[in-house]
Amino acid sequence: MQPSGQPISPPRPQRGGGAMSHSSSLGASLTTKLMPPTQRSVLVDRPQLIARIERGQEQKLLLVCAPAGYGKTSVLVRAHSQLKAAGRSVGWISLDESDKDLSRFISYLVDAVRRTGIRFGQGLAILLSGGASLPSDTLKTLLLNELSTLDQDLFLILDDYHLIADEDIRDLVNAILLSPIPHIHFLIATRTHNELPVSRLRALGQLHEVAVADLMFSELEVGEFVAKVSGVQLSEAQVTRLREGTEGWVASLQMVGIALSDSGDIDHFLDRFSGEHRSIGDFLGEEVLRRQPEELQDFLLATSILNRFNCSLSNAVLERENGRAMIDEIERRNLFVFSLDAEHHWYRYHHLFSDFLRRRLKDRHPDRAAEYHRHASQWLAEHRFMIEAIGHAFNAGDIARAGELLDRASGDLFAAGQTATLLSLSSRLPGELLHRLPRLQLECAWHSELSWKFTDAKLALEHVRTALDERLEHGEAGSCPEMVFLEAKLAHRQMMLALLSDDSATTLRLAQAWLKDGKTRDPFMCASAGSAIMAANRELFHCEGVTTSSRMLHERFIEGGASYGVVFHQSIAGATFMARGDLAHAQEAYERALQVAVELHGEHSTLYNMPALMFAELYYERDQLHQAEEILAQREIASELGFVDNLIAGFVTSGRLLMLRGRRIEAETLLEDGAWLAAQYGFERMQAAILNERVRVLLLGNGVKEAQALVRASEFKDGPEAALAPREGSTTREELLALVAARLLLAAGNAREAATQLRLWYVFTKGRHCHRSALRCGVLLAKALSAAGDRRAALRVMVECLQMGESGCFIRSLIDEGADIVDLLMEIERTSLPEGGPFSQDYLRLVLAAAGVLDRLPAERSSPENGSADHASLSQREIQILDLGAKGYQNLDIAESLCLAESTVKWYWQRIFDKLDVRRRPDAIKRARQHHWIS
Repeated sequence: MQPSGQPISPPRPQRGGGAMSHSSSLGASLTTKLMPPTQRSVLVDRPQLIARIERGQEQKLLLVCAPAGYGKTSVLVRAHSQLKAAGRSVGWISLDESDKDLSRFISYLVDAVRRTGIRFGQGLAILLSGGASLPSDTLKTLLLNELSTLDQDLFLILDDYHLIADEDIRDLVNAILLSPIPHIHFLIATRTHNELPVSRLRALGQLHEVAVADLMFSELEVGEFVAKVSGVQLSEAQVTRLREGTEGWVASLQMVGIALSDSGDIDHFLDRFSGEHRSIGDFLGEEVLRRQPEELQDFLLATSILNRFNCSLSNAVLERENGRAMIDEIERRNLFVFSLDAEHHWYRYHHLFSDFLRRRLKDRHPDRAAEYHRHASQWLAEHRFMIEAIGHAFNAGDIARAGELLDRASGDLFAAGQTATLLSLSSRLPGELLHRLPRLQLECAWHSELSWKFTDAKLALEHVRTALDERLEHGEAGSCPEMVFLEAKLAHRQMMLALLSDDSATTLRLAQAWLKDGKTRDPFMCASAGSAIMAANRELFHCEGVTTSSRMLHERFIEGGASYGVVFHQSIAGATFMARGDLAHAQEAYERALQVAVELHGEHSTLYNMPALMFAELYYERDQLHQAEEILAQREIASELGFVDNLIAGFVTSGRLLMLRGRRIEAETLLEDGAWLAAQYGFERMQAAILNERVRVLLLGNGVKEAQALVRASEFKDGPEAALAPREGSTTREELLALVAARLLLAAGNAREAATQLRLWYVFTKGRHCHRSALRCGVLLAKALSAAGDRRAALRVMVECLQMGESGCFIRSLIDEGADIVDLLMEIERTSLPEGGPFSQDYLRLVLAAAGVLDRLPAERSSPENGSADHASLSQREIQILDLGAKGYQNLDIAESLCLAESTVKWYWQRIFDKLDVRRRPDAIKRARQHHWIS
């Protein structure tokens, strides 16, 4: 559901469009990353280079590719300034080595766009900060969809792109670059092409390159630059020597200028400066550093460990109070420092210079380096920049502190969707320490549960139990708020493990105990416990009270901001309504789940798959085969997210549709795949459902021996004799196994024995108002009774099934058992039933039409495939949208009127089009008026 469950804290301010919109406790979206770095002055105007940049800005990609120190960042800063001055929308992202999490990268991108003033990515921003760990394909699709809505040019600048090693981030950037989205332009600075699609963009005419040759300073520019840096006027010959020695390398020219500022003999310096030197960068760095006052040298070395620093942080690292003065002096001396914000609070060094300083610090003062890292970690943690704090703890060699900080930050990291970062940092901890960190283990367990890695989840929860027990043994009070909450969260994770691994009895016991303990009032955990009880009760044939509890739980999820959990809850509620035979309410629940899934992850996500597969099952049950096939054609059935219900729905419904289309071999292969998947995860209920379906398919084709062999080879090797009579505590798995046993008995000619067993289950399920189970047991019972020669009893059971089935418009459950059942239905149809009988003749004819034995349907109940729908098939929300559309409201107006997102309104229109079999809004409105659904 939602990877949350944190202690309740005061509400945070509403998120806006600024760069600080994400959790400050993670330092996840620093303003400094979203503003171009600046230096106090531009030393040399370079009109030719500027003109070249201007020519490339309208391409899909302006690529500035060169080694370190050639002024790539300065080029992008100038481009940013030009675009801003021209009134263009331009965003900036400075990248670094820590950017290896796709969720974080997209957060930066969304914030960068929103800082331009473009209304962009509101739903995506909420999603990314709302606790869902999303698949990379889903994130990519969502972002591409957002970018495709742009109606104005957007320029995105990515600096230091070579530092991106994450394949998901690279794939995302490549996908945007190669997409047909017209208004997006990237300006990227990198040391290597870094797998950018350069060749394809060049072939498409969408690439403009600025290379090393373009960035090199000319002799004229060299002389002017050095003069401004050092105040020394070089002769033409000296300029030529320097230009040849540096090859116009900007960083080296700046270091030369600083070194020359107090050098007495220029020619002597140039003699020492040679391209044959082991490292020009190190040589010049040494020259620059040794010419600074000792106090400033210490400051430079200490602050070089920081990716970015301000006055307060530098003071903390050095344990001094003169940070502001030192920074001002560094700026005055132009020592390779960039300001990262307009207020000149945050800074960073040029990468070449900081690399040199760090090597110098490590080589000559290793003990001091570790001390600086410890001080930095402490300051960053106190100011809630946890990821950076953890990194410095690792660099200080203080692994225990790194683990402590990661444990503290793990909930926020997971809630921000930064699972990759969490797992990457966790992997750096030794196992013995990792296992003693309960918060971190709880989040790892939750991730494993949602990913169906149940063995890993169990192991993590065992580590949590051990860690908490050790705390109690060492005298920590079990009643302290933190221990109480951790105990509650552990119990919640154990409950959810049982639910997601489909252990209904354990789920019910743990969920009831969790609510009874009442250790926390966290809305998400409370709501998910209630949903777990609903799901477990359904599988134990207790479906009463679902309407009221479903509404209350939905509101609780919303209260907790757990939109992700709403999708899971409504999927559970829909399946429970369906178990009761209430397909109308099941449809509404699935529609709510799909609506939220679209808003969160998009229509092509694994989250959307979960209710969509179950909706396909509902469509199939109502004989709306085209709609069911349309959903399944776009879905990955074996999505590792959700519950066993969506897997069963996907495999069984797909198999039945293939059978109807005469594709038996494909159906058998698909069901075999489903059986393998169920065995892999240990989903016993799914194994039983797939086995029941495979046996049904084989027996319909007279494959009696094959069906018997299949059951003997299955997990349920005991055969029919092992099927239990229903009792309190029986599960739907046992019901499915009873159906398998009854089918084999029927096939072996033991119809009476089959009928005896089926009658027990029919009476049991019908008495508990679990009408879906009662229908499948009753129809097979009627088949057994007919085979046993008791035609009257068979007809009586079928009449009862028709009575149960009509309220939900069940169709396929009544006819999928084959010709024997259709014969019984036709005999009932020929019988004159009194007015006001147990079911309507129209319903019976609808069922027979689906079976292909009637050529016509009642005029008032057209087949959905013939392009009509009744009022009951449209939800109340869809009627509202039709009504507003008829009054001339546009999608945005409808969204505001009904408090929906505009994308949700578009989704509803598509649902209306599908139901009414139209493709345009005027046609849908016309049809709704014809049927008097709207005025």
